[in-house]
Amino acid sequence: MGFFKAFKKQDGKPAAAAAKPATAPAHSAKAGSRAPYLSGIVLRRLVTEKAAAGAARSQYVFEVAPDANKITIKRALQQRYGAAPEKVRVVNVRGRGMRFGRTQGKTKAWKKAIATFPASAKIDAEKTAA
Repeated sequence: MGFFKAFKKQDGKPAAAAAKPATAPAHSAKAGSRAPYLSGIVLRRLVTEKAAAGAARSQYVFEVAPDANKITIKRALQQRYGAAPEKVRVVNVRGRGMRFGRTQGKTKAWKKAIATFPASAKIDAEKTAA
């Protein structure tokens, strides 16, 4: 009866447990780096007149993912630019109403982050495109 051979013990362990290899789960921190996760947090750097005035005070403005929080934004900026921000402030920008003739609509709501870096750290403009 070949069916019962699967349940036969080998070296004190059931055959089903001995055949299963021990692997780490895919979501484990040891399985790989967090780079793919953090790369989707900071979407782009915002370049406006108000943001340019803040750059003189080492404050830089970024568009970030809507589900990002201050901690993940800080980690993503540190990974991308190599310098940890001292302070991160987050603003939810509401979508505004708009019209095209009789059709009414709404622009997309988004989130922006204002990061204050140390005075010695300068943000490289070439890295913002990535």
